[in-house]
Amino acid sequence: KMKKFLKSLLSMFNFRHESATKIISILLAVLFWIFVMDKENPVITRVFYNVPVSYAGSVDSELVISSAPKYYANVEISGRRNSVLAVRSDYLSLSIDLSKLVEGTNNAEIDISSTFNDVTVVGISPSNAAVVLEKVISAAKPVNYYLTAPFDETLSTSVVKVNPTQVVVSGPRSLVSRVVELVGYIDASEISESKTFELLVTPIDSMGEAVNGVSTSGNTVTAMISAVRTKTVPVKVDYTDETDEGYELHEFKLDATEAKISGDPQYVDSVSELRASPVAVTGNENVAGRLVFDYSQNITIHNEETLTYSAEVLKIENSDLSYDVSEVAIVGLAENLTAKLQEGFNITITLRGIAPAISGIKKSDFSLSVDLSGYDAGTHTVELRIEPAQNLITENTKFTYELTAGSPINVQIDSGKGEGE
Repeated sequence: KMKKFLKSLLSMFNFRHESATKIISILLAVLFWIFVMDKENPVITRVFYNVPVSYAGSVDSELVISSAPKYYANVEISGRRNSVLAVRSDYLSLSIDLSKLVEGTNNAEIDISSTFNDVTVVGISPSNAAVVLEKVISAAKPVNYYLTAPFDETLSTSVVKVNPTQVVVSGPRSLVSRVVELVGYIDASEISESKTFELLVTPIDSMGEAVNGVSTSGNTVTAMISAVRTKTVPVKVDYTDETDEGYELHEFKLDATEAKISGDPQYVDSVSELRASPVAVTGNENVAGRLVFDYSQNITIHNEETLTYSAEVLKIENSDLSYDVSEVAIVGLAENLTAKLQEGFNITITLRGIAPAISGIKKSDFSLSVDLSGYDAGTHTVELRIEPAQNLITENTKFTYELTAGSPINVQIDSGKGEGE
């Protein structure tokens, strides 16, 4: 039956037997090869995940990429099993052609440049990526500094300056617009003297966050620190009494005894006191004034307006109080001894002070005595003692006194009781 079928088939197409046999054999071989291939090396698909996408080409000279994050895509390929399995992920080259992009947000196509025999790229997912191009601009931004730790307390008024005070920032318009200033950070606790050094500065936004993706005309500035030491020192002044005759300087007083100074540490540290120019008190009236200081220009006195003096000048009068030996008390004499002071001895106390104080003082306001404690019989020369009454020792007492005549005095000490008892 098969032979009849073939004969009828050949006769239908008018083929000769020999030629037909060859053709049919070839067809059968092809069909057999296809059958074998479908069984042993079938067509399959394969997906490569997270294949990196690179950038190719260049943007316009006036533009710059302002937003182009690192992209990844999944690539699906198809082909005979042996060929597909031979492909590795690093054989796949994905890229975005920047030369095709324009200013603004671009929905850029992701291209694949890899080619393989017997392998077909079925798809890329995602097939597009957002790339933003912006114009390049430049703008001057202020430079500031911040202290990460304060100056030492004695250097709290130190001054910091930076140069230059502005730096040009270049880059995408949106990023440059975010930059509000460039800042450098200084640990002032480590500074003890004036110094100059290079300070690294960083562009930051209004939230204090660093702005990346911009360039600056310089990433360092010169920081100049003028260290200022502050301390308090005592004030010293010499004065002389050059008042008119009949007057004298009763009291010289400083209204402030300490000065607050500041300046370069090397000068301030060498100052232990602040000495004013000498003051001569003249005339016959109370005087007051500001102290004058001859100090280095490297030092500043902060409370100079309070460094003043006042001098009280008084009109002086003299008055004498006379006593005789009978008004001198003997104290300390041993019980078995008697004592007799030199007869006819004149004793004078001279008072010196302002008229009201002088006129009100009486002889009874003073007591005179000799202390004979420890003395034995015989003739001795002893000093007179003078003591004012308690009511004379007051804050408003403006007088002086001295024993100007009658000291020392001779005393005769004898055995037995008598006048000195």
